[in-house]
Amino acid sequence: MNQWTCDDCASTNSTSARICGVCSAEPATGGAYPDAPRRQAAAVERPPRRQGPTVLVAVFVAALVLLAAYPQISRWMARAEDSVAAETPAVAGDDGLEEPIATSGAVETSEAAEPVDHVGTVRLSQELVGDPTAFSVAGAFDAYFTAVNNRDHPTLFSLYDPAGVVNPNNATQANSLAKAISTTRDRDAVLHAVNAAVSPPGAVMAHVTFISEQARGYGPRGRELEVCTSWDVTYTLTRGGPRAYRILRSTAANSTC
Repeated sequence: MNQWTCDDCASTNSTSARICGVCSAEPATGGAYPDAPRRQAAAVERPPRRQGPTVLVAVFVAALVLLAAYPQISRWMARAEDSVAAETPAVAGDDGLEEPIATSGAVETSEAAEPVDHVGTVRLSQELVGDPTAFSVAGAFDAYFTAVNNRDHPTLFSLYDPAGVVNPNNATQANSLAKAISTTRDRDAVLHAVNAAVSPPGAVMAHVTFISEQARGYGPRGRELEVCTSWDVTYTLTRGGPRAYRILRSTAANSTC
């Protein structure tokens, strides 16, 4: 009995069979029977595979991951809410219980300006804080002590009233003042009081304490070798000059530091 052998699955088939009875393949040319029909050499284009099952599997896996992570995500969200609540200030409500302050929108904050208790090198006593006249007088003394320490003679002379104890327009008096403060350094000035003077009109009396340090030979009269002196001075100031007030005269007490 004539037979032919399938090249695909090696099964034996009758010559009357046009295809393999096992794998349904056609006999190849050049096989056991050359007259057998030729197999199509061209590849049969297969339809594209459907993606539906793969997509469904991916969605299913993603859903499982989200379900597994849900407890941890919930804990993170709860911690975030607790943190926000802890940072939100609270106020007492009508029932006495604390209620959080609404934080939505812009919150305006303002700080009360602290009262000024000094002007440069001069400190104001507590009683004078907020007094505009005292503030102006302190500015004049700050300019005075700064000029002394810097040997700034033009500024120093401008702070004396020519009608007073030192006439800066008089060369002898101006030179005497410049020599007297040539080694002086003043510090720790405090303005204790400012009151209206009896005369001249518009003048004020200012009570000031400070410490001066100077070289030997430049101390106060009778203690010229003294290098540190505590001063307690009441000045009479008139209006005018670059800092609103000028020194007219003074009465002073002093002691060794």
